[in-house]
Amino acid sequence: DAERRSIMQRMNAVLRSASSTRPLGTAACTGFCVMAVGDAVAQRSAGEKQFDPQRNFVSAAYNGLASPAFYRWYQLMDRLAPGVAIRTLVPKVLASQLVTTGLNNPCYLLWCNVAEAA
Repeated sequence: DAERRSIMQRMNAVLRSASSTRPLGTAACTGFCVMAVGDAVAQRSAGEKQFDPQRNFVSAAYNGLASPAFYRWYQLMDRLAPGVAIRTLVPKVLASQLVTTGLNNPCYLLWCNVAEAA
């Protein structure tokens, strides 16, 4: 309905403004929130009997810390290979997958193990 659409448009305007004035902080907050919601849904979907707030916070905190680095990474990729044509998009996707899988996954697992043990 119109009221919901208006609320969503205002939220979008706030996010766009924050992204342009404070991009790293916005990336961190957005990353934290997206991971927190995603992990909560994953826990629920997996049939967990109880919500695990420690797991949720540890995952969300990592994503909040990593998101500004990925923001910068994607900026670099866009500078090195501007555009969205297939010939520029494929190398960007492949490079991002190598970095994400090669660096991010082990860092995430290490973070989780250290944080949950503390």
